[in-house]
Amino acid sequence: MSARSIADEAKGGRGVLTGPSGPGSHDSGAREPSESSLLAPEFETALDEECKTRAPAIRRPLHPAEHASCDVVVIGAGPAGAISALLLARSGLSVRLVERKRFPRRKVCGACLSEAAVGALRAIGLGDVLRDAVPLSSFRLASRGRSASVPLRGGCVLSRTEFDAALVAEAMNVGASFEDGVTAEVGPSEQTARVVTLHATHRDAASAERKLHAHVVVFAAGLAGTAFRHDPELRSRPTKLAHVGAGAEMPSASDFYTPGTIFMATHRAGYVGLTRTEDGALNIAAALDARFVSAEGSLGAAAAKIVRQAGFPNEGLAELDWTGTPPLTRQPASVSADRLFLVGDAAGYVEPFTGEGMGWAIAAATALAPIASAASREWSPALIDTWTSHYRRSIGRRQRVCRFLARGLRSPLLVTAAIGVLRPFPAAAAPVLRHLAAS
Repeated sequence: MSARSIADEAKGGRGVLTGPSGPGSHDSGAREPSESSLLAPEFETALDEECKTRAPAIRRPLHPAEHASCDVVVIGAGPAGAISALLLARSGLSVRLVERKRFPRRKVCGACLSEAAVGALRAIGLGDVLRDAVPLSSFRLASRGRSASVPLRGGCVLSRTEFDAALVAEAMNVGASFEDGVTAEVGPSEQTARVVTLHATHRDAASAERKLHAHVVVFAAGLAGTAFRHDPELRSRPTKLAHVGAGAEMPSASDFYTPGTIFMATHRAGYVGLTRTEDGALNIAAALDARFVSAEGSLGAAAAKIVRQAGFPNEGLAELDWTGTPPLTRQPASVSADRLFLVGDAAGYVEPFTGEGMGWAIAAATALAPIASAASREWSPALIDTWTSHYRRSIGRRQRVCRFLARGLRSPLLVTAAIGVLRPFPAAAAPVLRHLAAS
């Protein structure tokens, strides 16, 4: 069932959703955990009304939960969480996918998928979720009024509102249940299960607090990681110079911003990426020095200044509804604990550029699925080291180039020199782009 067909059925209902097998399948009467807050409180913006006009609602109201246990609970319904839920449900496990925000919801994200991300989706049978995506053809880097364009192949652009809704719909199609509007706190292990406490974030919830026992918990709720009172080693810590994230959307923007191009405006205080999504809107995502934001007075003012100084049109940017995140680049001390695995941004974040972030999330969720499935059926403490070593070796390695590039973009001299080389010789970027495309 597609996200659109679910929207047709839902008619705006709220609550627990199950896949086509109904409430009895996979013990699907229970309701589950969600994602901890991804947004710094001072930056959080109400986006519900705007999102409702753009994306499918993906819920059907069902009766309150009757059971309080399942094989796996997945906290966070972004790409890493939704794909984890889908693959684990495919393996025959009862899976609960929960999300802090009410769907549909918008995310601070560049909305780009790399060539590797597209290939990874196709490899697990999810290529069709990209049917409305805009193919990427070029990357335009700008600083101090100068710019250079290089070809970019194999990737695409799809708004997170649409992409996440489609992935959740696919997870439901194979039997996972879904609930939005709840926060989750991961409690202690109790013999054969982890305890997760759910707190409703909306007034029409069936109950204010519920407890769920799961054989395994997959935490995919992004940057904040505030759900780990019993596992402090899983809380991520930002690096000293980490930027804060910021995002906005402009329904109607200058024709200068052509579809299929990533426009990257750089500055010593951060960078701003702009690209057209499937509905023609301009998606804007930025990584900004928090001190620069304070000096300029707002996220929008800071982003608009960077875009203007780079030489791109910035009309109306400062006045948009901007959403911010906690500091971006970060790493937890560990990515797994007893019956608990971290995946996606929760397992460590490095600023991406051309869609690598979604590629990392998809690759990590795919790699985790057989480990989490085995853990649910028969837990072994050795699986903690199995996931930790695999994640550090595979995903950590892919992130190193982006970590290096993020530092380079903070130097106007380096960026200007790169533009000077790329303008006459765009092919000079090919080795770096090939590496990023494969990430």
